Amino acid sequence: MLLLIPVHEKLSLRNIPFVTLGLAICLVIFYIVFQRQDNRVRQQAEDLYFQSGLSKIELPLYVRFARKNMYLRVYFNTIEAIKNQSIGQGDLYWLMLSDPMFQHELKENHLLSEHSLDYLNWVKLRRDFDFVFEQDKVHQWGFKTAEPTLKDSLLSFFVHGSWFHMIGNALFLLFIGLNLEVVLGSVSFLVCCFIIQAMTLVVYSYFFPFSMIPLVGASGVIAGLLAIHAIVFNIRKLDFFVNFLFYFNTIRMPALVLLPLWVSWEALDYWLHPNSIKAYQAHLGGLIGGILLGIIIFKARRRKSRLKSDENSTANYEDFQKKFNEALEKIGELNFPQAKEILFKLQKSYPNNHEILFQLFNATKADPASEDYHKIVNEILSLKENTKICVTMVNLVFKNYIKRAEPSIRFDANTFLALLQKFRRFGYLNDCEKILKVLIQFNKSGHWDEILAREQLL
Repeated sequence: MLLLIPVHEKLSLRNIPFVTLGLAICLVIFYIVFQRQDNRVRQQAEDLYFQSGLSKIELPLYVRFARKNMYLRVYFNTIEAIKNQSIGQGDLYWLMLSDPMFQHELKENHLLSEHSLDYLNWVKLRRDFDFVFEQDKVHQWGFKTAEPTLKDSLLSFFVHGSWFHMIGNALFLLFIGLNLEVVLGSVSFLVCCFIIQAMTLVVYSYFFPFSMIPLVGASGVIAGLLAIHAIVFNIRKLDFFVNFLFYFNTIRMPALVLLPLWVSWEALDYWLHPNSIKAYQAHLGGLIGGILLGIIIFKARRRKSRLKSDENSTANYEDFQKKFNEALEKIGELNFPQAKEILFKLQKSYPNNHEILFQLFNATKADPASEDYHKIVNEILSLKENTKICVTMVNLVFKNYIKRAEPSIRFDANTFLALLQKFRRFGYLNDCEKILKVLIQFNKSGHWDEILAREQLL
């Protein structure tokens, strides 16, 4: 299964994701320049080991060392596997090379006496083998918890085990990083990569504290970036490219869904391939680091958004108040056309502001035959709010409209019925009586008999 996240943020010359592009290009160049001969070197070293006779010296020493330390489960399992013939010379070769205890004892001459007949021959053969084997960049620059160095901690990110490994990581880094760097910024994105890499190595070291098996690749960092991406974009729906066997499609779903999907896929892959060389523990470390960073970034962005919203609200309120006061001044000067122009513009920005509506009424009531007057009155009479202040203002507008509307009021039965119920609730009974008379005259078909009878009774 493959989920690829395309870029949804708009790219421009201002926000080119240089870090993501640079890292992806570096992965490719690093492999081409330094690692393209790794497989050949690895095979050459293994051939030399067995053909030179070095295997006839060291492998018996390793078996003897394992027998001596059979109280440790790893060596007990090794000896049992040898007895059952479930591992061969090639397996022993890699077990021996990745065994930190054995390699330490071997290099300190605790396993082979300097006075033995094989010693001088072993020194020469081992020197020749190390010269070839150490040209393998995975072994040379991979992070080994038994021999941790700062150089290996940094370079292990760029080292990969194969072309497929490198290309897969470069693509995932591009698809996730391009989108994320635009949102976080290049510096923050790079800092996140360093922190996740450190977390990856810490968690991996916890599971394998004395390992000589080199940890290589950008997978841990990518797992962390994936977690940050899911948390930062959260419920925002994004397009995902899905590939399962021969099935290809795109789906749209919330970004957060990717996190449990990826974790489930990793768990399933681990369950199906428990002996895989894939460093699941490193992925776990990157994921933990990414989740922690994602939560921190999400909270910081939300707080920043809230502060920005508050600043905008303050600025908008000040701008509104300035224009609203200007409109009031125009009404005081009886300059109704300019007052209406200002208030109608404000109404477009604040359509639910009742103060604007009532001042528009004051600006239009001087011309009770105008369309603006009828329109504004109709909006005021249709207000749903049932507070004392609002209903009082509506009542004043209603009285003015009944008396002054030209050529006559524009009657809407449902609006008048709603006004009747509002006015009754707040004690404007004289106005209720006027509305009832109008409604009774309107009700010639008898359709509203029951409703009007109830209102008269109340």
